[in-house]
Amino acid sequence: FERLVEELAPERDLSRNPLFQVMFELREASPSNTNFTAGGTEWNVEMGMLEETSKFDLSTTLSVHDDGVLRGDIVFSSELFDVETVERLAGHLVSVLGSVAADPTQRVSRVEMLSPRERRQLLVEFNDTAMPYADDVAVHQLVEERAARSPLAVAVSCDGQSLTYDQLNARANQLARHLMNHGVTAGRLVAVCMERGVDMMVALLGVLKAGAGYAPLDADYPAERLNFMMRDIRASLLITHSHLRERLDNVGPVPQVLIDHDWSAISAHDSADLPPQAGPDDLAYIIYTSGSTGTPKGVMIQHRSLSNRLQEMARRYELTSEDRTLQFASISFDAAAEQIFPTLMSGGRLLMRGSDNWSPSRVLAEIREQKITVAELTPALWEQVIPHLDSGKEFGGQFRLMVLGGEQVSPVSVNAWFQRTSVPIYNTYGPTEATITATSCYIEKAEEKVLIGRPIANTEVFVLDRFGGL
Repeated sequence: FERLVEELAPERDLSRNPLFQVMFELREASPSNTNFTAGGTEWNVEMGMLEETSKFDLSTTLSVHDDGVLRGDIVFSSELFDVETVERLAGHLVSVLGSVAADPTQRVSRVEMLSPRERRQLLVEFNDTAMPYADDVAVHQLVEERAARSPLAVAVSCDGQSLTYDQLNARANQLARHLMNHGVTAGRLVAVCMERGVDMMVALLGVLKAGAGYAPLDADYPAERLNFMMRDIRASLLITHSHLRERLDNVGPVPQVLIDHDWSAISAHDSADLPPQAGPDDLAYIIYTSGSTGTPKGVMIQHRSLSNRLQEMARRYELTSEDRTLQFASISFDAAAEQIFPTLMSGGRLLMRGSDNWSPSRVLAEIREQKITVAELTPALWEQVIPHLDSGKEFGGQFRLMVLGGEQVSPVSVNAWFQRTSVPIYNTYGPTEATITATSCYIEKAEEKVLIGRPIANTEVFVLDRFGGL
């Protein structure tokens, strides 16, 4: 080895050995117990720890002996590994040897590395997340319950307009009856294409109360995409604003409710709560993703799954009637549901950003001026907010939680965040198909690695290799 280094003269780095840092060596025989039977043969593998200076980060030497025993040594750098890690590595090596001996013809991808204890931990213990929730009660019913308890509390505010819980619930009931008079029933889909504001919240709740699922459309989408989505969902009705009508002229012959123009007719309906029009297994919404092929793909979510997930978020974020939540995401993304409904279910106040785009400094100003306590942003926007933070002022004192989701979070950004503020972070992850969020990780200090965390309540998570194995 020394001769190779001398002849090749590689560029030296004092933090590591030249040429390679990990070595495996198999010897015929040489001079220390794990027993297993595989392929009809009794195996005895003995691994030992030697106290000596490690030339490499990690090196393993095995020797085959005439007595059928495979003896070996593992030498490691104690600055990089602890004993428990190396013992686990040795156990994995024994598992691999046993698996190969049991079936030498199997694919490498099928060779078993985990011990039975580790496999149980990954499959069962880490996924032991059962928690009871009222998942037979729809989200809008939970909002109704809150409205009955706090009718005069402000539920939603946007661009100077506000609705109390009583007003929001009553208007949604009136809209629901109006939709039902237009033939909307359980199992149907109602497209919602509106500018952001309090009417949007009325529309979403009204559709759910009528028993239908909502399909959010962004009026700024290209006409071709809007046409595709409308054809794909076969919407029975479209809710929009009168000033958006021209943009939607080409979406096909779908009946439209202009929530502003038609409000006099809508408000003539009874404002009392309706009996449930849909069950736990009926459709709550459909969200379109870009799709792996580039063609938009509609993801359908049932009431049971949505109700379970949103109750879990309200619990995890410890939302109360004192919270003021920033509603930033477009309703065309499922993150919007996570921002809207847990807050309304908890009696808090939802502050919507309106239809205009906010700069990072505007986001920070609104958090301070509106006394927002909880916000959820994409990591890309959050990273732009960080440089605008004044470590002396932070957010004004009331802001208590930042939720991130939708993109990978950089450790550099996390470190920059905690240099300026002590507000903790929830890093969340979940594909749209899994109902918004599947895992979360609570972060309250600088980290070298930012994890996506563990599965949330009533969720199982499995990490597979490219062959579909654990």
